[in-house]
Amino acid sequence: MGAIEGNEDMSTTTQQAVALDALDDCENNPNVMGDKDVATLAAAIGKFGNLQPILVIPTVDGRYRIVDGHHRSKAARAAGRTVVDAVVLPIDYPPEDERMLRISMNRLRGELDLGVVAEVLASMVASGASVDDLLLSGYSADEIDALLRVSTVDPAGDDLMGQSMGSTEPANDATAFVLEVPFESKADMAKAKRALRRAAAGAPLGTGLLALIEGD
Repeated sequence: MGAIEGNEDMSTTTQQAVALDALDDCENNPNVMGDKDVATLAAAIGKFGNLQPILVIPTVDGRYRIVDGHHRSKAARAAGRTVVDAVVLPIDYPPEDERMLRISMNRLRGELDLGVVAEVLASMVASGASVDDLLLSGYSADEIDALLRVSTVDPAGDDLMGQSMGSTEPANDATAFVLEVPFESKADMAKAKRALRRAAAGAPLGTGLLALIEGD
């Protein structure tokens, strides 16, 4: 796919299908995703489709530069797709606005309420969802197991999963638990995370919290 199809007026934003082999990554993409997460995203795209369009800007050579959606594009390729839905910005979109948009699109996505996530996952288990289905959430098996154990939904009628998702052994006192702490602002949350990382010295954040408590 070369020039933009069905888009004669480049002063307006359009949405269309764009060939994946016509996309170019931008320089200095601030959003980083590991190969494991890309593989999970590819599995989700393979099952549900690429439901969120990427954001691109056309270039003078008939190609498109990605503004937002680098990892979705990579995952779509891994899922065997050849085209992806894209929102196309004007070719003369200001470069400084493009750079700021790239940051804001990655930063301004809100925060997940872990309590709600736990209840959704538990409800999925109650409906017969498999471990593979739950892993499409992007959480690891250990994280899902911990979330299920603090959910207010009881999918099994007794002890949630009954055993750790990450192990075939029955759950025991060593199972991880999730502590959800509300903050009045993102700045306060970021400050707390920095303090926990320093106290943890490379260990899990829960270790850092215990170190701070024991140090009082």
